[in-house]
Amino acid sequence: MALVYCGLRPSELAENIQNVYSVSEIKGLEFQTVCVLNPGRLAMEVLGEEPGESRSFGCRISIDQLLVAVSRATDRLICLDIDPSVDEEEATRTIVKDAADDPLPAKSVLSLLKEAPLALEDRIRLCAQDARQNLLDRPTLALERAKQAIQFLDELERSQGFSDSLARESALLTFVEVCLRMNPQPDSHRLQFALAAATRSGHDVLADFVKDLLQLRLAQSSEAEFECIVDIMTNYPSRRSSLPSWVSDFLIGEVPVWWKAVEGSSWLAREQTFAEFIPKFFDAIGLADADARSEEVRKRAAIQLHGRGKDREALSVLQLLQQRDWRLEGQCHLNLLNYAAAAEAFEISEDFLAAIACYRQIPDPSAAKKIIDLHEPSHTHAGVVDWLVRFQNLVAEIPIGLENAITEAEMRFITGTAYNKAVGNT
Repeated sequence: MALVYCGLRPSELAENIQNVYSVSEIKGLEFQTVCVLNPGRLAMEVLGEEPGESRSFGCRISIDQLLVAVSRATDRLICLDIDPSVDEEEATRTIVKDAADDPLPAKSVLSLLKEAPLALEDRIRLCAQDARQNLLDRPTLALERAKQAIQFLDELERSQGFSDSLARESALLTFVEVCLRMNPQPDSHRLQFALAAATRSGHDVLADFVKDLLQLRLAQSSEAEFECIVDIMTNYPSRRSSLPSWVSDFLIGEVPVWWKAVEGSSWLAREQTFAEFIPKFFDAIGLADADARSEEVRKRAAIQLHGRGKDREALSVLQLLQQRDWRLEGQCHLNLLNYAAAAEAFEISEDFLAAIACYRQIPDPSAAKKIIDLHEPSHTHAGVVDWLVRFQNLVAEIPIGLENAITEAEMRFITGTAYNKAVGNT
């Protein structure tokens, strides 16, 4: 590692420290790691003037010195301000913000430097371990460490090969995990790197999963995006056992955004597929409100199927609901002319008028009368239903052998004449 100071040599640097350079001394040289001391002072001079030809000669000198200082590192650049003012610290953050949105604390920098003498195998393991540990709290550091593990792995495999297959796999899979799980959501550029690492690791199922995510990010329309989301959701339950456990955590974070796309799209001709596979997806990722979301999916699918006249299919979905929609079930049964099932469903839903109408279609006047007596005593046809019950009871009392004893005239009286006179027909 080389130290380069801007301006005068800091008094904090002992004379016997090696690889210490001024800006003019380091010009033309390259080092794997370079630490630039007190860049904030020069940065303040540069940022204090408007860009353009009107900049002062001193500002131009400061720009040249900064460019030389920060361009000497081939692998890692460290910017270190010693006891900086607030303005100096902010100036340093400004000039490195595109390269380091989350500057590393001094402790992390020291850890990186301490690892330099270690063998590459050990550095790979340490990098992968640090990446996993810092993923949630310091995602930028986690990504940096994951990248370093891959860089060291490349270097080692080019030179002599890496015999520790488990450590190799850990480094590659850690890189994939960090790429996917660090905030903000992975863009297509990061997903391409993750796909390369997953493919290289030999985990074909994980590679296919990352490929699906990449296609989602590259989708050019809401329809294409919707198709990609549906593919991921329907495929995940069968893939789950072959994927790392962290994939479920990643997917839980994606659900709010994905679900908006699903809710806002047409389910035409896919209702049964959604009713079957989306609840399985929610269960597979361990979503906290999986049951409630599954109910929503199945309810919407059933309503759409019923609306399209697919009542038999709607019933197969409705029967999966934890909170049965008995009224909708009754409507489906009614459309299928299943009057008994419709009447029972309407009765449970307390739609008593519909239940009475269905019982009369069977016909089952006793069941209809029971509901009228209990819930609809003022029913318009209460008297008719009551008479039908008494008629039904009378029929039940027909003596044995009536068909042999009754005359033709009496039969006409029973089957037609009496009824016609009763209703006013001649």
